[in-house]
Amino acid sequence: MSPLSQDASSTSPSSVSSDSIKATLLRLVSDYQDMNGTHFQTIEGPPSALEFAKLVHLGRPVLIKGLARSVPAFDKWDAEYLTSALGDQQIGVSVTPDGNADALVEDDDGTTFISEPHSETMSMGDFLEKLKAHSHSEVLYLQSQNGNLRSPDYEETEYAALRDDVPSSFSWASDALGQEPDAVNLWIGGSHSQTSLHKDPYENLYAVLRGSKTFTVLPPTEGVLLGTQLYPHAQYHRSSPTSPLTLVPTFPDSPTTPTVPWTPINPIDETTHTSLYQDFARPITIRVEEGDGLYLPFGWYHFVTQEPGDEGFCSAVNWWYDGDYRGERWSMREMMDRLAREVGWSVRPPGAEEEEDGEESDDDEEDDP
Repeated sequence: MSPLSQDASSTSPSSVSSDSIKATLLRLVSDYQDMNGTHFQTIEGPPSALEFAKLVHLGRPVLIKGLARSVPAFDKWDAEYLTSALGDQQIGVSVTPDGNADALVEDDDGTTFISEPHSETMSMGDFLEKLKAHSHSEVLYLQSQNGNLRSPDYEETEYAALRDDVPSSFSWASDALGQEPDAVNLWIGGSHSQTSLHKDPYENLYAVLRGSKTFTVLPPTEGVLLGTQLYPHAQYHRSSPTSPLTLVPTFPDSPTTPTVPWTPINPIDETTHTSLYQDFARPITIRVEEGDGLYLPFGWYHFVTQEPGDEGFCSAVNWWYDGDYRGERWSMREMMDRLAREVGWSVRPPGAEEEEDGEESDDDEEDDP
């Protein structure tokens, strides 16, 4: 621990009133909104490395028209091609009762869990047929992420037959960021699949190949309005191939012990909105059409829905570049989060006490599109 950290931790926060901290946080939220508004920039075609470096420096979402059309997969990946390319290869598919994977779910006893989906294997052909038929009683989503197309840690994945159709990086992005992507991910689903509100520790480039995606996003400054709480963890399971899904707590010895920080806010469901969010948040809605792409900056909160294309599915690929923690940006965000916890707007995640005593820790953010 540095001497500065020791001095800071010994200073009593009670010397500043809670109301004063709240007012300061809201002023910061308001200042950002006044300076930036709720608009987003749209550009035609992929930028140059210099242009992209400027966009990253600004740290605002950018709709990139035609980005996906620059990816070879855009002209190839119809249902017939995907089915033929992968053949009998078994792929992992997430299964939930309602399309809400990695989301808050209330069980029959009224306990709210952060839930992970059940995973099943099937061929790409069977998966696409089920999406198209709309007759499956459960919701299927190909969302394994973590470099399911390309990753520095894995030579081959179950989608190896598709890798040549997707570039490992965009030269203009890699040159601007000074690195190669940490992961390249494939996503395929239908209209019932959605991604709950979260943030990622990545600079995210997202290309929609079929259908469309709608991103509801909020800047990091509005994270203090999201009421993050701790929830116990659970996962969907089934006892046999034909049995219904059931939600099973991950830690049977203490099934309701809250351990995972998550926001209860769903931007498109007003019943989940707190008065703090309702009064002060200014979410931005960005629809990414087939053939287009989105740059989503490191640390921006996003909620995602999708609509299928002509063949009954929505598909997309994204490139995750590690976020840069140097400079003042990340430290300022951490300070806002600590102040929000101090006034009771959110709770401390496990391990935060050690972090706030000045110890370093691993990034605790979630990885989703």
